[in-house]
Amino acid sequence: MRLRTALLIASVIPISIATIALVPSVRTRVFTTKLWPWPLPFDTNDEELDLLQGLIQPGDIIVEANLHSWQWIALCTTTLGSSWVHTALVDDQNKLLTMDGVAVQTDFEIFKKWTSTRLAIIRPPYKDAEQKHKVISSVKKHLGAAYDHTFVNPNGYCNGLIGAALNSVGIPVQTVRTFGKNIYSAHNFFKIQDAVVIWNSDLHRKPLKIAAAKKLKESIAKASKLKGNKLSWRRA
Repeated sequence: MRLRTALLIASVIPISIATIALVPSVRTRVFTTKLWPWPLPFDTNDEELDLLQGLIQPGDIIVEANLHSWQWIALCTTTLGSSWVHTALVDDQNKLLTMDGVAVQTDFEIFKKWTSTRLAIIRPPYKDAEQKHKVISSVKKHLGAAYDHTFVNPNGYCNGLIGAALNSVGIPVQTVRTFGKNIYSAHNFFKIQDAVVIWNSDLHRKPLKIAAAKKLKESIAKASKLKGNKLSWRRA
């Protein structure tokens, strides 16, 4: 009986994943829902976004993941082999070119809208300014295009939009073969030959966490001291 139950569960999981991945109406409903709507300690904030904007250059790629919408992480991990989900390209105005329902030009506030929890900056190995400009122009041509839930058209989803543009100028970005389709994975931007990771929240956010923890500890100690003084005064 236990074996039968285990086999049933084992069969339901891949069927569910396949349904979510391949049926657009189901996928839209599942992936437009924020499954964890409450704040998390690793949500990006104004200080972090200001830091990132001071590091970026046109042509950089911002890679993102979001524990508030962990269904995306689960799907990408299962089908593409990585928990990184989303990408955006920095244009020549230091704006972001990405997908948000449609292909848009937006600013860093979108990461607060998405309540992003992981971010990284990747700098591809452009040989000159002209090559960089071609990539940006290629992506901009698709502004306003609707999101392609089938992942057939690479210009219809964020990773494909940027990956195809880089491939078109001779900067290879690998795809992952899954469900009979070649899909661009956000993680594969880290694998671009000679690309440089300028910033990664998994590594570079730690000092900020330490500083924040120290500040919190000092605040608690100060509050406790004030409370102690008040109590002493009342006893007197």
